[in-house]
Amino acid sequence: MRNGWRRWLIVVLALLLLLPVHQTSAHPLTIVSTKVSLQETSLTVEMLVEAALLARVDGIRLQQNEPLSPETKSKLERMIRQSFKISNEDRPMQVRLVAADWQNHAHVELKLVYSSNQKLGKLSFVDDLFFDVAGKQHQNVLTLSENGTKSTFVFSESVRELTVHAGTALSWWVAAQEFFQLGVEHIWFGFDHLAFLLALLLVRDHWREMLKVVTSFTIAHSITLFLAMMNILAVPSKWVEALIALSILFVALENVWLAQGKPWVKRWVLTFYFGLIHGLGFAGSLADIQLPKNHLLTALFSFNIGIEVGQVVLVALVWPLLTYAWRYKPFVLVARGLTVVIALCGLAWFVERAFAWDIPMFDL
Repeated sequence: MRNGWRRWLIVVLALLLLLPVHQTSAHPLTIVSTKVSLQETSLTVEMLVEAALLARVDGIRLQQNEPLSPETKSKLERMIRQSFKISNEDRPMQVRLVAADWQNHAHVELKLVYSSNQKLGKLSFVDDLFFDVAGKQHQNVLTLSENGTKSTFVFSESVRELTVHAGTALSWWVAAQEFFQLGVEHIWFGFDHLAFLLALLLVRDHWREMLKVVTSFTIAHSITLFLAMMNILAVPSKWVEALIALSILFVALENVWLAQGKPWVKRWVLTFYFGLIHGLGFAGSLADIQLPKNHLLTALFSFNIGIEVGQVVLVALVWPLLTYAWRYKPFVLVARGLTVVIALCGLAWFVERAFAWDIPMFDL
């Protein structure tokens, strides 16, 4: 029985390598990466924006890999002037869009210059850009660069203002706080990761076994997250995201086998292998962010801790409820229904990511 399922798994993975997989985001979160370089009286801003996010803005028309029209550039400049404001010594800086070009098939890079009539001192940032179309699912990771020193700050729906002084880098504690929050939000809004965790929890098992499962997942994704972000391990995100969807489908189907008393491999072992894949997915979420070298380990460690805390909170909330619900026989049918829904989600996400088919309500 075990050898049979192993053969099928090998066949599925082999077929996956032959599929025309296209890149699809593993998370509904949208991240803008903004690099700001400080000069004596001006700032150079390079903003990397997902094309899918720009397309959600009224009046923005994009044709993939086609030059942006003058009307679109004008719209972008007005939008940035109104929603991404920088002041020097409490005086608004003038902004000018100098370039807007495709960076790759999925991102557009905007290059801007903010100028002041005096030497840079106290700099105040106000970021309202894209929150009207993305809300809580949006972050802007700002990297300040001055004289070779880099600092990072994360704008979110609840934190939209930042004040810094030229010549003074942000502390490591600021980076730790921002990337901790980013990690928590990635697990809470990463619906595919949530579906995977719920599928793991939808098994009537002893708490010790569940602890093994959650711990193995944590260790596994921490390993690949670190290796990927340190450029030791590189796997194309298009394969990773399709495999994440496949892991959701597989775990949901395994719930059926467990219900029949036919586990083909220890649950925590299977979760460890899938955790390695999910860790690469977490790393892919940070792929467009150039983490500051002086705070690299701080940012990476804090991001991972945020993921763990978000995961622990979810398990602590859901596991007791499921344990209580299992006392009632009708919940067996509810659990089966949830398993089927999760399996269908995994299948839909896999098909979307493997074949670039747009399935309504599943574009995550």
